[in-house]
Amino acid sequence: MRSQSLKHGIEAFFVTLLVGLTHRATTFFILFPPGELSRQTFLESLLVGSLSDLWVAALVGVACGLLSLVAKRYGSLGFVFLLTVGAAAHQAYVEFFRFPVVPAHIRYLVDGDFISANAISIVTLGGAAAFLAYFVAIFVVRKGLALDTWTDKKMAIFALSVVLVAGIGHNRNIRWREQWYVPTHVQMNPLEALSIKWQRYQPFIPLTASETKFLAAELGVPAPALPASKSDKHKLLTRVVGEVHASEFAKSLRAHFATARALGKKPLFAIILMESQRPSETGFLHPETPPSLTPRMDSLAAQGVAFSRAFSTGSVTRGGQEAVACGYLGGRDTSMMRGASLATLRCLPELVVRDPSGRFVWLHAGEGGFDSQVRFWRARGANATIAEDAFSPDAPKTGWGKSDWVFFERAAAELLALHAKPEVNFTTALLLSVTNHIPWDRPADMPEPIAMDPALQGHKSHRTTKYADEGLGRLVDALRAGGMWDEAFVIIVSDHGNRIPRRGVHDPALGPEDVVLQSHVNLVLTGGLVDKAVAELPGTPRLIDRVVSQADVAALGAYVLGFDGERFMGEDPLLPKRHLPVIASLEENVFFPELAVALTLEKAAQQGPEDEAPKMRAARLYYRLFLDYIATR
Repeated sequence: MRSQSLKHGIEAFFVTLLVGLTHRATTFFILFPPGELSRQTFLESLLVGSLSDLWVAALVGVACGLLSLVAKRYGSLGFVFLLTVGAAAHQAYVEFFRFPVVPAHIRYLVDGDFISANAISIVTLGGAAAFLAYFVAIFVVRKGLALDTWTDKKMAIFALSVVLVAGIGHNRNIRWREQWYVPTHVQMNPLEALSIKWQRYQPFIPLTASETKFLAAELGVPAPALPASKSDKHKLLTRVVGEVHASEFAKSLRAHFATARALGKKPLFAIILMESQRPSETGFLHPETPPSLTPRMDSLAAQGVAFSRAFSTGSVTRGGQEAVACGYLGGRDTSMMRGASLATLRCLPELVVRDPSGRFVWLHAGEGGFDSQVRFWRARGANATIAEDAFSPDAPKTGWGKSDWVFFERAAAELLALHAKPEVNFTTALLLSVTNHIPWDRPADMPEPIAMDPALQGHKSHRTTKYADEGLGRLVDALRAGGMWDEAFVIIVSDHGNRIPRRGVHDPALGPEDVVLQSHVNLVLTGGLVDKAVAELPGTPRLIDRVVSQADVAALGAYVLGFDGERFMGEDPLLPKRHLPVIASLEENVFFPELAVALTLEKAAQQGPEDEAPKMRAARLYYRLFLDYIATR
């Protein structure tokens, strides 16, 4: 029995090692393209990373050897096969994110909707290589090594030697990965890196009395009595909607919206959340990198008001929804929709439905159950929620939902139908596009001129960005034809960025390129009511170059709709002076765009150095107070 256990452990060791090395080879050049690292750093990185692969393979071998005491050989090889599936999926993950998996993303393993939408994306050359390595290793181990001919003593000596060499190698890995300045993403096997990240995680540190007073002074509000209550924290983190905190442009929009309501013209306020639409692909922000992938939005920006330095609150769509409709710093790990946040903010639909003549509709062509989206918006008061199951099953689609052209056509029809109802005086809506989502599949209704355009072949997302933009233009055309556009206030904003290579040259003044790619978003104010406000206030800047937050959308919308007294973690983005920090909670970092500084999630949640600059200290304290607030009952 012991000899069988040794044999199965050695088999598992060799298979895991070969799969690990193959995975390293297929992902190394994705993380660091040829020429990016010097020859010395390249060789050192391969050596250091391979020592980690050896260590993990040895641990898996020991585990499978013990497992075979209670299960047959195929039980241990089945375990290794699951690791191989993980390696194949991780290869696709690295292709997209350009970094190894982080602990929070492991939760997607139990998310059926996410898996069904993305399963096909693991079928890549690197993923196939991982599976091939698995079967080659089994063949080599069984045929080449002929373990059945090994004596118990030989297997025991080999196993002990592997453990000894792996232990020494791991010691060298720990030393050399720092001494040689090996890039973080290739220092360790993904399993070891995950383990360390879990071990190093530390919860936030609540603010001290002196820190609370300092933050209140920086925000220009009275310091609360200590210890601060949940309500006190809420007040420190938010800004009140009202005339005192409103720009002249916002006041003009509000007046025109109220006039349209009074005259029975049934105005529209809509937020259009564009999937992964990035500033570097637009013509109105980056005319130096033609051709623009967003000509329809460019024309809207030229007529309205656009922001060149707008940033998302996170790197996931649920966070973008919470930001623009709830004024909340929604992120991957701080979500109200899916996480354990105890935030007490009221979202726009909760305010709209107070008025029997108002309507709020949430429209999305994707799966409504994903991230509990439909349940969340229904609980927040939405009059209607329309998701993928409301569309024809024969409509063009991708793995993430119906095509954007189908979606925007349906969205226009729904808005025009609400506009025609006599009992409705004004309509509000949150629209989510989906076609530009990874893996950027081509829907059946994408025409050849877009799909085959040579200018759109730099990356698969370029053609889906252009396609989604045309869908947006079709929505606008339909609203114009239906008579709704002249009395509309529409905010177009990206849900988040992503890490695919940008077009053009990165501006280092924005911050580190990695975090800017994830968080820099488009933000455009458009519609007939915006045209009227621009005409009324001709001195209004048409392209505003101040740092603003995605969460400002909810605050501006609430003011224009007349919901004074509400509080949001955003403010009027048109005000010349900002009061609340702009924060983006991303995959591995917290980014502070106003300061162009990014901290790891762990560092951002801890106390800073005593000599920290006041603005940096205030931003970090604000983030820590936010973490405290969403964890406080």
